[in-house]
Amino acid sequence: LQKEDPRIEIINNKKNMGTLYSRCIGVLSAKGKYIFPLDNDDMFLDKDVFYKVKSTAEKDNFDIVEFRAIESKGIKNFFKKRIAVAMFSHHTKGRVLYQPELSGFALKPNEKLNRYHLSEVYIWAKCIKTEVYQKAVTQYGKERYSNYVPTYDDVIINFIIFQIAESFHYIPKYGILRIFSGSSAYLHTSVNALNKYEMRLLDAVLDFSRNTFEGKKIAVNVAVKFLNNYGLGNTIKKEKYKILLKSILERIDKCEYISEEHKKIIREKSSKFKLN
Repeated sequence: LQKEDPRIEIINNKKNMGTLYSRCIGVLSAKGKYIFPLDNDDMFLDKDVFYKVKSTAEKDNFDIVEFRAIESKGIKNFFKKRIAVAMFSHHTKGRVLYQPELSGFALKPNEKLNRYHLSEVYIWAKCIKTEVYQKAVTQYGKERYSNYVPTYDDVIINFIIFQIAESFHYIPKYGILRIFSGSSAYLHTSVNALNKYEMRLLDAVLDFSRNTFEGKKIAVNVAVKFLNNYGLGNTIKKEKYKILLKSILERIDKCEYISEEHKKIIREKSSKFKLN
């Protein structure tokens, strides 16, 4: 294919570095204006999705345009689960168009639920402006993305992308078929893998989220979740994870936008782990 199309560039790691590293160095090498991320168990439905989404992005200069995905077992609405509730808390309302499919503005508070209407947290089914994506990867840093994250690695970078992006739009067009192959990382996720992911996500949230009420909720929820997980003791046998967890706990303790009440809960839950 490269012989037929010189635009194709092959990047070959000397050893398996994992998806996070590979995706990041691929993004940094990209030369086009937009990036359409795709996982190994997904496929684009047709090339029309590129023209439709790209034209939407260019028309109003959107940093991110999100579209829909179809599962191999049927259509699924990926806008019901919204775990990263800080993504749009800082955006200007005028730059986020009214989304009838989302039942409101992407950053319009839902008073009943005390949260915002938001985008899906995964990287796929999105068109992302290359300069925004590259800035997120650069800010995250090679020292971080060189660390192997077994699963959900796209959520970490996507969180930073949404902190940088200034505009977002969603269109109700199906563009990706999700096949869920047997090799999918999700199907092989272990307790240890989740703990590594949660520590890396919390590390990113503490360093890159804006000091908002929503950012505080993510930090508290993720911290309590992995401190409650009985399998965490297996993960922190390795010295580097002990160092990472200790650093995270110290930063939570110093974090101005986490309440003393929540800090106390996290201190109590972390007291059973021997990190020295």
